[in-house]
Amino acid sequence: EAMRVCRDAAVAAGAPPNVLDCVEHPTLELNRHVMDHSGIKLIVATGGPGMVKASYSTGKPALGVGAGNASVLVDDTADLKMAASSIVMGKTFDNGVICASEQSTVVIESIFEEFKALLQKRGVHFVYGEERKKLGEFLIKGGSINPDIVGQSAQTIAQKCGIKIPGDAVVIATEASEVGPHEPFSFEKLSPVMTLYRAASFNEAKDLCASIVHFGGEGHTAVIHSNDENRIAAFAAAMPAHHLFANVPSSIAAVGTAFNFNVPPSLTLGVGTTGGSSIATNLTPASLINVKLMASRQEHMEWMKTPPNLYFNRNCTREAIADLAKPYPGGKRDTRAMIITDRAMVEFGYCTKVQMMLEQIGFKVAVFDEVAPDPTIECVRAGAAACEQFKPEVLIGLGGGSPMDAAKGIRVFYEHPEAKLEDVGARFIELRKRTCPFPDTGSKVHKLVCIPTTSGTGSEVTPFAVITEGTHKYPLFSYRMTPDVAIVDSAFCDNLPKSLVANAGVDALVHAIEAYVSVASNDFTKAHATRAVKLLFEYLPESYKNGTIRAREMVHHASTIAGIAFANSFLGITHSLSHQIGGAFHTPHGMTNAILMEHVIDYNAVDAPTRMGVYPQYTHPLAKQRYAELARAIGCNGNSDYELVQKFKQRISELKKSLDIPATFAEAGINKDAYYKIIDSLAEHAFDDQCTPANPRFPLVTELRHILESAYDGQPLSSRMYLEPKDAEANKAKA
Repeated sequence: EAMRVCRDAAVAAGAPPNVLDCVEHPTLELNRHVMDHSGIKLIVATGGPGMVKASYSTGKPALGVGAGNASVLVDDTADLKMAASSIVMGKTFDNGVICASEQSTVVIESIFEEFKALLQKRGVHFVYGEERKKLGEFLIKGGSINPDIVGQSAQTIAQKCGIKIPGDAVVIATEASEVGPHEPFSFEKLSPVMTLYRAASFNEAKDLCASIVHFGGEGHTAVIHSNDENRIAAFAAAMPAHHLFANVPSSIAAVGTAFNFNVPPSLTLGVGTTGGSSIATNLTPASLINVKLMASRQEHMEWMKTPPNLYFNRNCTREAIADLAKPYPGGKRDTRAMIITDRAMVEFGYCTKVQMMLEQIGFKVAVFDEVAPDPTIECVRAGAAACEQFKPEVLIGLGGGSPMDAAKGIRVFYEHPEAKLEDVGARFIELRKRTCPFPDTGSKVHKLVCIPTTSGTGSEVTPFAVITEGTHKYPLFSYRMTPDVAIVDSAFCDNLPKSLVANAGVDALVHAIEAYVSVASNDFTKAHATRAVKLLFEYLPESYKNGTIRAREMVHHASTIAGIAFANSFLGITHSLSHQIGGAFHTPHGMTNAILMEHVIDYNAVDAPTRMGVYPQYTHPLAKQRYAELARAIGCNGNSDYELVQKFKQRISELKKSLDIPATFAEAGINKDAYYKIIDSLAEHAFDDQCTPANPRFPLVTELRHILESAYDGQPLSSRMYLEPKDAEANKAKA
């Protein structure tokens, strides 16, 4: 089925019919017949040793790979927290089935116990004695790896071999001192099982790593965690491996993802002539020569991108719009503007107000007022068609998040009518490595102006837009969609209904909180997020209850400030889940976020997450610490991060009650049968949502389901999944 999907896509893109095919019921004879067929010109062999040998024996060009037995060296100059988290991240990625995942780690004696303790804190459980024997006997059968262990979780492996491990254990480890067929833990394991070795010195550690690679992994992968460039170079020269990495999770870095820029994306890794293969790099069209490649961990250049012009304070709109009439260098100016809005803005008179301001400074103005909540691709296409008729040079998104998101989408599809939603909304792991380049903007619309009339979305300053197709919401993202002008005028918010004040306000709060704990959070975004959180806790209740001018203005500003934060550090799984629930049940976005928020905090605020979010600057789990920092910012006191997180959740709960926001989706009126009928689909789509990768804890689909269940009935998340026992820090706080 996977092959059929790929073939159909290739044919649709212009490839010859039957460009891809597969043998559904392979046998040795049939495989040999296919490889010997005159129509076969090249063989890529990724199976076991027998398949690789058979492919080479055909006499045809063959590209083969080999086994991996990746060794890791941790020296006394390394960032030990980052090294421990990187190793656990790499070892748990796909349950260790990637052949480049960390198999054995050699640690210099002087830091051994400290490093071992850090591994244990990150969910690595060590076994000894009889339990070690049971695990070893289950791991290796007849001199090779037991297929029943491959790709299984630590909990499943423990159950199968009859040992007990803690519920928060994500890797099973043991210690060893020897390498060879008599030591089962020196083999390649293809599972979240790892071996720890001691070495008296760097040179001894280097030699031990080389012997591990020689034993079952020649030509494949070796990793060093060190801040000594001379040692890194010596390690690279000594290893009988071609995939060499420094200070990264090897399984993730080796397949060309977020931690480096010089490893081509591929799940097929050659081992060169060192390991009996014809290629020594990741399999690509250029895989013709042996290459040694050292990819060091690199922190991305970061940025703070906002609209070039941001106007704020009450009644600033007229003066801000007047600037649109200013000529460009050379003397020309824009003269045609289209307002993208909804019917409510027309009925309230806001659209007419802005239209008159534009006409008074010489603009010809058209209005597209067909935007509905959760703008659809059909709405965006209709707006683009209206632009094609009117030829605007300026687009003005006027309203809440929906008109502003629609304006962003209309600009893209007006300037690029050939664009497809599934392409511009294609998911990506790293912004610099997106598979579908985002279209340029500015060829027809010189300026995109956004004027928010609600206080929550922050869309006036962000590079995001959410466009709906059917029941699925596509979160689009590109800094090319960032508005050129944002006008933040709280006078538009004077007459907002209380429910909209509440729902939009908590949406802004979730934006700020998720931006603060995101894996991409930084000093600049945290400053904005903190200010937004403080303003919202201080002024949102007053804005809701009494609607005073001061409170409405401060909440309006807070929404934009939160928007600046998440525009540059992104969001998390609260929004991933909310997008799916809102698309299916049409619940208000802010309310949906608010119901999910505390359960997501529970999920994120752990020291040993099942998976950690992937971002080079995010070196170890920090969510609990960051939630505690926000708690302090709003005046909470506590003896530990755990205690502060609980108080932060309590303050959020109290705020929601003061805003009359339901505590659960059951209270919100969602039918239980309808909810649970699609709950698995909601979880799967949330996993694939573009907001998920920035979450500090990278989720499993089953974990997202647990969050959805707790958000429906209000039961604590800990009643449905293991959140790790309240550790020494929590016990101390309790005492």
